[in-house]
Amino acid sequence: MTTDLAALLIERADELARLVRREGSALLRFESEEDLVQGIHLRALAMAGRFEFRGAASFRAWLLGVARAHLADRRDYWHALKRRSGRVLRLTWNGLSAGTGPRERVPASTATGPSTFASRREDLALVARALGLLSARDRELVEWQSEEVALTEQARRLGLAEPIRAHIAAGRPYLGICLGYQLLFTESEEFGHSKGLDVLPGVVRRFAPGLKVPHMGWNQVMQRRAHPLWGNIADGSRFYFVHSYYAIPEEDASVAAITPYGIDFASVISQDNVFAVQFHPEKSQHAGLGLLSNFVTWDGES
Repeated sequence: MTTDLAALLIERADELARLVRREGSALLRFESEEDLVQGIHLRALAMAGRFEFRGAASFRAWLLGVARAHLADRRDYWHALKRRSGRVLRLTWNGLSAGTGPRERVPASTATGPSTFASRREDLALVARALGLLSARDRELVEWQSEEVALTEQARRLGLAEPIRAHIAAGRPYLGICLGYQLLFTESEEFGHSKGLDVLPGVVRRFAPGLKVPHMGWNQVMQRRAHPLWGNIADGSRFYFVHSYYAIPEEDASVAAITPYGIDFASVISQDNVFAVQFHPEKSQHAGLGLLSNFVTWDGES
């Protein structure tokens, strides 16, 4: 029997899902069962340094304690948010421009009715709460998603470009996710034409006309070569993607995995201490959790 914490958590995922449905059913109005289970996993993994396997029964009792603590924290979070949501809603709608009311901002299908109104109020409160907790630079990063500004230019504005280059040049492990993957290449066609960090030679291009963009949902990742971050992840595992552009590396040797979507595009690259992925491991259930766990223990050697 394995004593590896990440593997044990994956084995107990179904039991945790049952616990969530049984003891955290009220939370499912706000969070998915999958998100709650992954939250329990992350909480448990944060205790890995103090974890010691002492048998299946002892592990189960420990894990259920971690799970119940996480559910209690999430209940406290949503109760606090609910108390503040009315004020957030008033502030949000009071800030609308003249002549623009809730009915112009909210689709007709959700403009009336106590349940839909409450849902929108909770959504507004969640967004305001989340933004309020971010640092100034992270708030700019969130706003950046809706600006037509080249990726590398915005990275420079936020003071990220040189620290990323220095981090990689120092030989420290780097995991790039989605934009953190595309940023590494020489140039991008997004927003016309822009320069990348040129850590890896290659270009980022939009998917060809005829393909639905963004490429959104689960898709297979076909491993091209061995790497420590593939540990305990089966070849062909499915990960979650959301993107309209894909990278074309000049050096085929840097391609660690490909994914089919009209073409077989490079969904993962690895070179020395750099490992970067187009998909979102944080949204990819067991395979994503496994990859993130592998990165935590990776020393940067291929």
